Amino acid sequence: MSDGTVAGTSLLMPPSEKNIHPRRFTVFKDALYFITVNGKDYENKLHKTDGTVAGTVPIELKHSEYVLSPYSFVAYGDYPYMGAGDRNTSFVAELYRYDGVHTQCDKLEGEPGATGDSHPSSFFVHGSDLYFTAYLNATGEELYQEAVILFHLLLQIQNLVQHMYLQYIQIRLLIRFQLRVLKK
Repeated sequence: MSDGTVAGTSLLMPPSEKNIHPRRFTVFKDALYFITVNGKDYENKLHKTDGTVAGTVPIELKHSEYVLSPYSFVAYGDYPYMGAGDRNTSFVAELYRYDGVHTQCDKLEGEPGATGDSHPSSFFVHGSDLYFTAYLNATGEELYQEAVILFHLLLQIQNLVQHMYLQYIQIRLLIRFQLRVLKK
């Protein structure tokens, strides 16, 4: 952290063989996120800082019961997205979404370039568009645009329809109950 002067420059993380090579700096919701390599085990960890030593903490990301090792990270819209390897399955690298609060992440399945050990990386945001590269066995590394946003828009529509259906059922039950009360 620095204010641009030698006196105003401070170390946020003590030097350690467990947290080396900070990189992939991304601002999300008033905090700075970055990835470090655990030099002893060569596993990546996501860290979050508020600009103080006490506020610089590692975040252990998980999908289901598996611990993730993120290698690429970007904030886009309401979520950070990352390419991460699952440390329990030989580092199969896929696309994940993190909510910035909980340690549990969503794996984005069913999108081109998002699954199947595709190693999504090189994230870039331009305007309202997200670009990333991913590797597919059939064609090699390819460029993708906004596939994630379309996927999440469809999920939001599905959740809205499910919520509306539940409200519909509740209203029908309420009407039936009211009709029974009126018949008495």
